[in-house]
Amino acid sequence: MIDLEKLREMIREVVREEIAAIAATKPGEYITTSEAADEWSLHPGSIRRWIRQGRLPACRTGRQIRIKRADLEALVNGQGRVDDAVDALADRAAARIRRRSA
Repeated sequence: MIDLEKLREMIREVVREEIAAIAATKPGEYITTSEAADEWSLHPGSIRRWIRQGRLPACRTGRQIRIKRADLEALVNGQGRVDDAVDALADRAAARIRRRSA
């Protein structure tokens, strides 16, 4: 049986690798605020607020707002929000595993 803390750490590592893979796929690619929110486990309102505050460059294509994936990654990493998202994902995964094994 795997220790719950060890499992949690393994999950955190996998999530970090996945986030890095997402960010590295197409660094110059523009994505919508919704896509960015899904990829980084953020609220779309937070992304729109950063755009309004001038902290995240964006461009409008028709009615959609698009941002560069690399710009969002730089902002998120500067705030340390990725670790918060990784912790939240690891906690959720550990809770699911506990429920299933109970």
